[in-house]
Amino acid sequence: MVDENKITIMFVPGDTGRTAKYTVRKSWLIGGLVAGLTVLVVSVLFAITVTVLYTRGSLQSRKATREDAKAAERYKAESEANKRDKEEIARIHNAYVAETKARVSRLEDFLGRMETFTGIQFLKASPADTAEVVTTKSAKLDGRGGEAHFLLGRIDPSSVLSYSRDRLGSMDRQVQMLDVYYQNAVRAQASLEKQTLAFAHTPLIVPVDGRFEYTDGFGMRIHPIFKRKDFHEGLDMAAPVGTRIIATADGVVLETGSDSTKGRFVQIDHGLGASFDDKGNARATRYKTACYHCQKVLVKKGQKVKRGDLIAEVGSTGLSTGPHLHYEVYVNGKKINPASFILDRPRRS
Repeated sequence: MVDENKITIMFVPGDTGRTAKYTVRKSWLIGGLVAGLTVLVVSVLFAITVTVLYTRGSLQSRKATREDAKAAERYKAESEANKRDKEEIARIHNAYVAETKARVSRLEDFLGRMETFTGIQFLKASPADTAEVVTTKSAKLDGRGGEAHFLLGRIDPSSVLSYSRDRLGSMDRQVQMLDVYYQNAVRAQASLEKQTLAFAHTPLIVPVDGRFEYTDGFGMRIHPIFKRKDFHEGLDMAAPVGTRIIATADGVVLETGSDSTKGRFVQIDHGLGASFDDKGNARATRYKTACYHCQKVLVKKGQKVKRGDLIAEVGSTGLSTGPHLHYEVYVNGKKINPASFILDRPRRS
């Protein structure tokens, strides 16, 4: 009787071998085949997965390498750009420092002349004198002394660190000096506001309103006509005939006239002006000015004039070798060197 649940497998060798016969159940054979196929499929899938992962990793690695190379190039380019920027900033900084120093020097010269004339004792840009000034909080700057404190809060601290200590110290000193000059301007303004009226009556400018040349100063000289030593009591300013002569301060025309020596002349009483002693203390001073050798006198006795008003024209009347103005300044009745009372810069020919 045949068992349908079993399968007989026969192996027939060559002519001399014996035939082998094996009987197995169908379920075992089918299970073995399924198991084998399962193992084969799993092995293939595993191999495919490993291959895909390896390929992806390799691609990602190559991509990361390319990105690293690009990042390195960008960093190099940025570093070179930052270097150029820092060099440009340093160049601009040095240029600004040089310009600031030039302007500070010009301001120092002007303040020196103002100090000499007005008697106002200005602060000096030295560490001892700036101590009080730089401790006053500035409305525009953060700096209150030290090195580059005024930069903090204005730019990136890392940028500050990129500068040398000498540069920062130079910038800080310039700012401190400008703070001092600002304080000096405030002091001068306060003083000048109190002395506005007095200064209006103080001779301050060149009386010749045009181009001229100084031909003789105040003091001993050889007289141009008599050829002997004498004391010259004013300033001679040579200018073309008809050049404007203006009042050097507010006042009242004291006298006009003409004689053989002075020629046509005008004298102005400026009343009480301002002057200062060595300690900077102001005191009332009476000023008078006189203009000689005029071609024309354009004001009358008793007439009020303001600084800059036209009062006469340059001429060569009286004892004169050519057209010029002889200008005198009287302080409390005494003749003083007029050059001490010329604050503006004269226009020379």
